[in-house]
Amino acid sequence: MLISDRYPYLDFQCHVYGECFRGTAYVDTGFNGGIVVPESCWSRLWPVYAEESMVLGDGSATVTPSWRGLVRIGDQSFQVRVVCIGDEFIIGREVIDRARLCLHNGEHLVLDFDGPDPRLRPCIFRLTPYLPGKPIEEVKRELGLDDVIKMASNENVLGPSPKAIEAIRNLAPEVFYYPEGSAPELRKALAEKWSVTPEQVILGNGSDELLVYIGLAVLNPGDQIIQADPTFSEYRYVATLCGAEVVSIPMKDLTHDLAAMKEAVTGRTKLLFIANPNNPTGTIVTRQEVETLWDGLPQHVTVVFDEAYSEYAESEDYPDGLQYVREDRNVIVLRTFSKAYALAGLRVGYAIASEEIVGYLNKLRQPFNVNSVAQAAAVASLRDTDQVPRTQKLNSEGKRYLCEEFDRLGLKYAPSDANFIFVDTGKDSKEVFQALMQKGVIVRTGDIFGYPTHIRVTIATPAMNQRFIRELKTALHTDPANAQR
Repeated sequence: MLISDRYPYLDFQCHVYGECFRGTAYVDTGFNGGIVVPESCWSRLWPVYAEESMVLGDGSATVTPSWRGLVRIGDQSFQVRVVCIGDEFIIGREVIDRARLCLHNGEHLVLDFDGPDPRLRPCIFRLTPYLPGKPIEEVKRELGLDDVIKMASNENVLGPSPKAIEAIRNLAPEVFYYPEGSAPELRKALAEKWSVTPEQVILGNGSDELLVYIGLAVLNPGDQIIQADPTFSEYRYVATLCGAEVVSIPMKDLTHDLAAMKEAVTGRTKLLFIANPNNPTGTIVTRQEVETLWDGLPQHVTVVFDEAYSEYAESEDYPDGLQYVREDRNVIVLRTFSKAYALAGLRVGYAIASEEIVGYLNKLRQPFNVNSVAQAAAVASLRDTDQVPRTQKLNSEGKRYLCEEFDRLGLKYAPSDANFIFVDTGKDSKEVFQALMQKGVIVRTGDIFGYPTHIRVTIATPAMNQRFIRELKTALHTDPANAQR
């Protein structure tokens, strides 16, 4: 960091949500440029504005994504962009000339970080809404297509159990009643299926709702979560909502690097998320890797196994997260009826943990959070012992077909234990996405996960899989300029 000899040090005040800190900054006219504020100030901002760090290309400094603040010099005020580099907190170059006036006039530089709207919590401005896969009807309207297939959101195209459909029809006339809030019949059925007690089961309006409950129960501002990168975006959402810091550990061969995740644990770490199988890669952590994780892991860290795709896992060394619940470890296991049971539209997720943990989560559960139709359909699904085997057979055959076709095309892909495949097309994923969508095939681009040439495709029926491969071959040899025609 270069310090200019031309400009003396500068007194400043920093306002952070009602608190005021005073200190001395200096002007940097070097490569980064701007007003440099010492750690004593920005470290107070860190719990409020905590974001994932990035390392500059040459490894010289760690940088957090920038945000905007309000700078006041005398009777003037203006917004500037702010960034942390290494151990310093830098205000953009545009401040320098105005700061020089401040020096001449003996005024204070005032940094005001009360946010765009002081009525709101600061985390609101850092939340990114979830972006779902493009709906079929939207594509039909936009492109004037009649025949569109969706292979983007990992839905089970086999559909719900006939018993679930019958239960939905039977209950429809009674939906004017409120549901049973604690869903005793469904919790009992799940407890019997997984050899736990009903008191160890809590239901949510999808497992997303349960993730929020876990965050609210465990995380304080300034705490940390550890997750893989890339992984399910809702872990970051929950941490941000609670004012916690997200520590993202890059994957190793598109798989969780549990050793690195364990090494990243600090005294502030409260939650460690393991999506197993992982979304968007479909890869798993093995039983042996999890066993190694337990050795020396501090008791203040709760491990959350998100097993939304567990029914699809075929690897022999896939670990059952519920085993660790039965061993009374500090874990929470999340599962869902959205995938293998094909009830995504009804939103039924559940968590299994110790009775103590579930008791705390129940204090946060909203009344009637899982509707009566969803409860009835889920119970009926569990009673249909053919639903999951049917789904597994379809998925296994479809995965084998798609992988063989990718091999013929020379495309690399992650080994999947889920109902989707993360494949490298070797081209801009957005261009491939557009070309496929023009032909009525919806997939998921990989750029949102940090893999700009990958796509994620849901394993579907034989006819859908074949159509996808046919259109993919065309897309891979299509000039992007012609994709919109």
